[in-house]
Amino acid sequence: MGIKEAIEGMALMLSSRKHLAVAVATMAIMVLLSVYIPVLTIPGNTIEFQLSLLTWDTIILTLIFSGLVGISIGMHAYVSAVKISNKGRAVIKTGGTGFVGVVATLFAGKLCPLCLATIFGLLGLGASSALFVFSYKAEIMALSLVLLLASIYLAGRRISACENCKS
Repeated sequence: MGIKEAIEGMALMLSSRKHLAVAVATMAIMVLLSVYIPVLTIPGNTIEFQLSLLTWDTIILTLIFSGLVGISIGMHAYVSAVKISNKGRAVIKTGGTGFVGVVATLFAGKLCPLCLATIFGLLGLGASSALFVFSYKAEIMALSLVLLLASIYLAGRRISACENCKS
């Protein structure tokens, strides 16, 4: 089994209107959160100012990560529906990469070290940890991309191999 089977599994999920809606809704929520979280957490920040910080590379990265998170969540919702319809028998094992995708999507947005320190401070983490994380932003995003793609690949392979998923 390879990439072809994974793509078939993703196509099965996307052919389900309900799961396609889950994927699109998740993508839209992730895009909104990537803009709105800094507005909520940073005093004096407005939506207009946050949108003015966006560049084309930021917008493209946010859309890519949001789309991958949406597809991943949609596929896992599809898998969960199949497990439930099969009377709880473990047909497909799913992984939890949603959190990784959320973090990567937020990092894809325009976050300055001061903004990240403010968000981490509200979460109870020190400002120095925010600066450490910010200094490895590219590496965190690359690792998140690999994990999201692996999650989609493995879920797609399992969906295409599952006989109950195709009916």
